[in-house]
Amino acid sequence: MNRRAKSLVLCVIGCLLSACAGTLPEPRLTAYVPPSAIQPGLLSTRSTPLDVALVIMNDAAGKDSAPPLSDEELRPVPELFRTRLEHELPVKVLKEALVRAMPDRAGAISWKQIAEEQGVETILIAILSHVEKRSQDSLLLDGSHEGGGAMGTVLGTVTSDFALVELALLDTKANRVLVRAEGRGWATLEEIDSGLASNVYPAIRKAGRTQRYFPPREDPAKRATLRWVAEEDALSQAVAHLREGWGR
Repeated sequence: MNRRAKSLVLCVIGCLLSACAGTLPEPRLTAYVPPSAIQPGLLSTRSTPLDVALVIMNDAAGKDSAPPLSDEELRPVPELFRTRLEHELPVKVLKEALVRAMPDRAGAISWKQIAEEQGVETILIAILSHVEKRSQDSLLLDGSHEGGGAMGTVLGTVTSDFALVELALLDTKANRVLVRAEGRGWATLEEIDSGLASNVYPAIRKAGRTQRYFPPREDPAKRATLRWVAEEDALSQAVAHLREGWGR
């Protein structure tokens, strides 16, 4: 395949991935919070940070959802979320909790009870979802996406991870969502299928960027790293959107 054709194919693939990123994962907030409560309420302006409990849920019941994150994959998530939220929003996270999402029993969740147990009236709900897509592709041996290819190509596998972070500030006393937002991110893991030695594969690439990460070839955690990269971008976008809604 010549350079021009390769660039066109990559452009088409990028467009398809972007389209998928815009629709999957599907929003899941209504699976855990009654629709009647998801009507923007009054968010008063405060001179001091709002005390909240941060409840993080990993949902794996949506359309084409990836398997749930393991305990090891979830371990660093609370600190990442708390740090980003407190830095960007007028909130003080008093408590953090990881909740295993069980949509079949979602109606049994008592957010008011959770708030009372955490000693707050307001809960910042964070729902994290992932969708993964895998495909075969010809990868340039030099790892480039910007032309080149003088070294030839090799058959490989591309795993794309699409992440969705939904944030909702819930006033449990009024049973009303005060502000909500969502953010999406995606990243790809490129691996060559043969036993060929390479110093550019496997590679994790952020969406729309030339920046790459190079996990060890036999690293069992490289799929977890892929998810981490995608969800970091999704969280950044969700926090930015929540900040915009906060000021309205």
